[in-house]
Amino acid sequence: MLNGRVNGMTDRARLQTEIARGDDMLAYMIRDAFADDRQVDPDSLGVAVRSGVVTLSGWSPNLAMREAAVAAAGRIRAVRCVVDEIRIFGSAADKGRDERIADRVRKMFALDAAIPTDAFEVSVVHGCVALSGIAERAYQRHAARRAAARVGGVVAIANRIDVAPQTAPAAILPSLTGTPHNSSLRS
Repeated sequence: MLNGRVNGMTDRARLQTEIARGDDMLAYMIRDAFADDRQVDPDSLGVAVRSGVVTLSGWSPNLAMREAAVAAAGRIRAVRCVVDEIRIFGSAADKGRDERIADRVRKMFALDAAIPTDAFEVSVVHGCVALSGIAERAYQRHAARRAAARVGGVVAIANRIDVAPQTAPAAILPSLTGTPHNSSLRS
């Protein structure tokens, strides 16, 4: 502290003003990132920043937009933490809602070529989707989760799809050739 100055600042109020100005700039950068992301509707979300901690609020039609907004805010370099308070449309319970969500998730699966037909089970309770079954490949598991996240009314997803263990090519060779893998094939 020299002549009432702390590191070039005249007083505590000026320091707080500079921090607030940085928070305003950070909020602007986040809204700009939302505008650049085609999955996010920036008009339906609120952004509040305090000391680098971002709070997102508002409404989203589906889980995919909510996750995209949180990810977009988290990619901004000066963001210390993202608090997600975004609500999903239709998250209030009504009779038959969960069955309709499950049907829409199954329809999304049918439209996606990466998801094998009838390979996964879908159950929904209060908008929370549980996926189960066995996928041949990891990309099928991820595709199922992405498809479910795009359905309106989905609040959360528990992806319990297991990936089947793959047989190593070296283990298949002896069964195809009839010889042990490490033997020589010379005459």
